[in-house]
Amino acid sequence: MTLPSPLEYDALITNSPNTCLGILTADCLPIFLVDQKRKVIAAVHAGRQGTALHITARVIKKMEKEFGCSSKDLFIAIGPSIGSCCYEIDERVFHPEWEPFSISRGAGKWMVDLARINIAQMKREEIKEEQIFWINLCTHCYGDLFFSYRREGETGRQLSFIGII
Repeated sequence: MTLPSPLEYDALITNSPNTCLGILTADCLPIFLVDQKRKVIAAVHAGRQGTALHITARVIKKMEKEFGCSSKDLFIAIGPSIGSCCYEIDERVFHPEWEPFSISRGAGKWMVDLARINIAQMKREEIKEEQIFWINLCTHCYGDLFFSYRREGETGRQLSFIGII
């Protein structure tokens, strides 16, 4: 008998009691959303590709549509991730809309702040600054605390989770 493999998605939403949702990261942003009124939670893995696809904004819209959540009732936690101090990308994957949250290094390279890009996307969904709680620690800089794919290549992962009890 073959056991099913764990589900692999970049975002999960639930209103099921006694359920936890987890995210494994090594530089990407773990983002957690909760609506205490509706008892709905979401876990988002927001890396470069998910950020480009506005994954967190899509999750907020899905929570509103499928669960009746309101953006004013959401609280959002962002865990440690690679910071703009250490996250360099090239023109092949850079998105012009990221320019306000990036520093050009010349030669088609940018230092990008994925967390601030995601926060800006949340704000466009009517999320206020006071609804967002951000652990602003760079996984690359704090090697004694966190795994970092950019720093180590093959590495472990941080497990972050949220649950409904």
